[in-house]
Amino acid sequence: ADSVSSARKDGAPTTPHGDRISPVSRHTRSATKQQDAKQDEKEKMRAELVVKATVGQQQVEETEHQGSPDPKRKRTSDKGHAVMDAKSKDKKKGKKKKSKSKKKKKESPKKQQVAPDEGTTVAPPPVKLAPSMDVSVHRLRHLNYQPKPILCLATSPFDSQAADYIALSRENGSVELKSPDEKWRSVATIAGMSSRTVDAMVWTCGVCTSEREEIVDATQSFTSTFHQTHTRTHARRTCVGASRDGTIFVLDFARGNLSAVTGSGGGGVFSLVSLCGKQCCVNVDCPQLVAAGCQDGSIRIYRVTKDSQNKAKLDLVSTVPCAGTAVLSLAWLRTEMNSHGMGGTALFAGVADGTIRRLDCVSTLTNARLTGTSAHAISTGTVVSNENQNWKSTHRMTVESYGRTTPTRVWALKALADGTIISGDSLGHVQLWDGITGTLLQSFDQNDNNADVLSLAVSANECRVFASGVDSRVICLERCLTIPPASSGPPKWVMTHAQRPHTHDVKAMAMCHRRDYSGCFGEGNPNEILCSGGVDTKLCTYAIQEFGKSRPRSIYPWPCVSPISLANEARVLAMRREDRVDLYKLAPPTTVVSTPVLVKEDETLIGTIGIKGRHNFICSDIANNGRFLVLSNSTGLTLFRLDYAEEKHGGTSLEPFRIELDRSVRMPCLAVKFATNTRVACVDVNGNIHVMKIDDEPERLVLQHTFPESTSTFAIQSLHTSPDGAWLATKRSGAESGTVQLYSIVENDYKHWWSLPALESPISAARFIEGEKPLLVVSCSNCAVYVFDVQARSLSNWSEELGVPMQEMLPDELGHRADFPVRVASNPATPNMFLLGFFGAFSAIDMNKALPTHSRLFPETHVRGKKRKRHQLKDNKDVDVDNGNCTICLRYNSMLYMDFISKNEMLVVEQPWLNVVASFPAALERKVYGT
Repeated sequence: ADSVSSARKDGAPTTPHGDRISPVSRHTRSATKQQDAKQDEKEKMRAELVVKATVGQQQVEETEHQGSPDPKRKRTSDKGHAVMDAKSKDKKKGKKKKSKSKKKKKESPKKQQVAPDEGTTVAPPPVKLAPSMDVSVHRLRHLNYQPKPILCLATSPFDSQAADYIALSRENGSVELKSPDEKWRSVATIAGMSSRTVDAMVWTCGVCTSEREEIVDATQSFTSTFHQTHTRTHARRTCVGASRDGTIFVLDFARGNLSAVTGSGGGGVFSLVSLCGKQCCVNVDCPQLVAAGCQDGSIRIYRVTKDSQNKAKLDLVSTVPCAGTAVLSLAWLRTEMNSHGMGGTALFAGVADGTIRRLDCVSTLTNARLTGTSAHAISTGTVVSNENQNWKSTHRMTVESYGRTTPTRVWALKALADGTIISGDSLGHVQLWDGITGTLLQSFDQNDNNADVLSLAVSANECRVFASGVDSRVICLERCLTIPPASSGPPKWVMTHAQRPHTHDVKAMAMCHRRDYSGCFGEGNPNEILCSGGVDTKLCTYAIQEFGKSRPRSIYPWPCVSPISLANEARVLAMRREDRVDLYKLAPPTTVVSTPVLVKEDETLIGTIGIKGRHNFICSDIANNGRFLVLSNSTGLTLFRLDYAEEKHGGTSLEPFRIELDRSVRMPCLAVKFATNTRVACVDVNGNIHVMKIDDEPERLVLQHTFPESTSTFAIQSLHTSPDGAWLATKRSGAESGTVQLYSIVENDYKHWWSLPALESPISAARFIEGEKPLLVVSCSNCAVYVFDVQARSLSNWSEELGVPMQEMLPDELGHRADFPVRVASNPATPNMFLLGFFGAFSAIDMNKALPTHSRLFPETHVRGKKRKRHQLKDNKDVDVDNGNCTICLRYNSMLYMDFISKNEMLVVEQPWLNVVASFPAALERKVYGT
């Protein structure tokens, strides 16, 4: 039930949080003395008032306030019609006349009962709905999952025929690829190395003009033409990364690793830039060139090519002479629109000595013509190739140091099409330069503390520039196109808005486009989005067109593939971290619990297994009986036997033993899963699926069968096995058919069974559920859910009755959520019900009940559900929640894992965000108004 609002001193009602609401609310009605007098006159002019009550509706009495014209007025909870008759009205008039002499006396609000008159039907008391699910829950909040700060952001080149992706690197060396059109879901992940952080990233589009005109092949299974063109376009893209350890490499999201690792030859790499963009690959083929700013002051240019196995590699093309000190930032601009390759381009380098240098690239023939030696070059028959280019330094812009002995560092550079250069430096300045003459045009202070500006971002139309850094304030500079400049120079820039969604340093910013907000990954008008990230680990997004009006949205750093695995029989939980795996013992099962039972956190940890090395762990899983643990990193697969011993004080100790593996099974894997206690399935970096068995005497891992690789632009993210261990499902990201593959892994009967068709939206989660026959539940990014009959290779009866697409059949609160499903769970006691899990909620869906129009929220008074429920009651008169289906539980938040241990026994692992914030370093100390 809705809470009754309290009264403010001025007579206006407020919510339980102190927010002022409208004078006329659902439970209170207040008015001034003048309004009382006017109300009395209106009531005297009325002769009769008859209002019929609605049968079966609950009547709610309004709270009486001082000066209220009708303190006993009734209204229904659903439709808000007044319920009174003429007799009750006359009684109110008499009471008002008697109380005129006592206006100064204050009376406390009271609720009064009024007996119903003849002809009025009294509604029965509300019926308490039965719970949708009644289970015991193990709630763990002490596992201390610590996400790492964001170092770099890089957006794929914009293409009208494809959606954007944004690559995000973190401080532990891992890289995530997020899709804005899939509600910012991570579609691929590279575990990386803790000693090799990805400090710079850039994309090449790989566009070929001849391929743009090819007819789309309609034989492949896609739900739309846009999905097909997107898949083909993204397959040509390449993401290149660099580290300050002196390496440059290709981020291979199809294999989940770093490939083509090459030494820069110039020390650490601080910045990367490419020519790909709206100015480069419109009418010409993409040159796929990448420039790297090195520690020794040189700029090295690489070309992305393909080898015989269609793997990307880097070829050194050119080296720009040394600038003396490290090149901290780069910007690359094409000055001649009809040119291709490096010719007719200009590089702008922010050097550590406090200067910005411009270098122009001209061909040998052009340089000969400028120097007057072109006749000799032509007469000798010299052939000038595209690679034969000369770089010439033309300008040197010095950034003011204001008397400091240390030169000002230029941390960020951006180049506009009109030749304007934008810089962000270590003094907190955002400066605009004329890239042709090298003169300073304007200067802005990003903050009042002279804190470093670390990142810049420019909108597509180049009319807005965003800047942020050590001071987390994100400012917006806009070009004044409507106001004519004072002179004949370029238009002026002004600072218009500022936001501060981050609590700590903002280290990276990038622009991307979002077409579909429903998660269907569909075609639409691209809306420009600004992304920012830094020390506080979360990704914040801003709508560019409403930067000063709307608040930014925070994307929290919870993993889409949970690092937690559960041994149901042994009641042991394994938590994978970067360099180790922690094992925890769950409390024993209990009977019906009326009050929460607390368990000491320090007694739950039973052991830790770690492997020394530079590579982060990619995947892990524990057997159902808790006897074996398998994990993998980039060096190979590792298998442990776990022995448990009961201690005297009542605890449990762990003794792990490493089992030596043959070279044939010691391959690096992207995902592992135990099908039974002795059979394990895994996926290697090449996409091959292996099924192996653990022999007892001697203990070893034996390869039983291998399914060949299935090529795709993304690697397999997770494996799922049926409860009986006879079926295996693989899931990867993508909009095409075959993102979920089904295999029969019965011994001596290994075969590929089925490829799931393309659905309305990319698949985000999958799970086998128990029942009379094997059923596979898959959920999409738009919250649509489909149940497949594995043996029949078709949709189940439940999904066929609902039809395709299913999102239209879901309740509004479930089908229009801002986040996406990340997991599916099933209670063995209720095989016809499954849970659809999100990071901040889960919904119980019963296949034996009809889907309601609106979902019931639990708890009904939860802070995250109040606003939605008031909107629901206001705009939707007929709310169908009586059957209790699709109930959304909001009790838990920031969930890393959710599953059932046994019948009616559930496990929920949370990571409180305040505990993550407590681990952050101290933020910049700045002056706050009023302190």
